[in-house]
Amino acid sequence: FVYRGDKRTVESVVRKSKQSGGAFDSYLSSEVQLLKLKDGEQPTVFEIGAVPTGEMTRIVDECKIGGEAARPNEAAWRFFLQGVRDIKSWPEEPKKTKRDGIEYVDSTWLAKTFVRGLRFVAMDIGALVYHFNQLTGEEVKN
Repeated sequence: FVYRGDKRTVESVVRKSKQSGGAFDSYLSSEVQLLKLKDGEQPTVFEIGAVPTGEMTRIVDECKIGGEAARPNEAAWRFFLQGVRDIKSWPEEPKKTKRDGIEYVDSTWLAKTFVRGLRFVAMDIGALVYHFNQLTGEEVKN
C-alpha cells in the first residue's frame, strides 16, 4: 500500500472538498464538520505497513481479541507501535529503525511522542493498522 495523497495539489483538494453529490450527501453539511485546509497547511500523514504475522498473532493472543476480557485499546496501541512506517508533516523528524530490512518509525520514539492527548490518535491509527493487516491480497490490489 502506497499513499499517493501527498502528491495532490491544494487546488485539487479544495475542489474535491467542495464537490457534492446532491441530496445524497446533503445531510453532511449540517451535522458534520469536514477538515478544510488553509492555503499552505499540510495535514499530518501516517504511512502504515504490514506487521509480521508472528507479531500480529502474539498481540491478538495476549490482548484476547475476539474473546472475553478483550483489551482492544491495548491491542490498538501495540499495533500503532509496530505498524507505523513514516509520519509526514510532523514538527520533528521521527526516529527510524529497520525490522526485517524494512524501515519503521522507532516504537520507543512513538511511545514517548504519543502520550496524553495524542494517545487517542495513536489508538485510532493502531486500529487501522490492524484492519489493514487483515486485508487479503485481492483487497490490497484494489
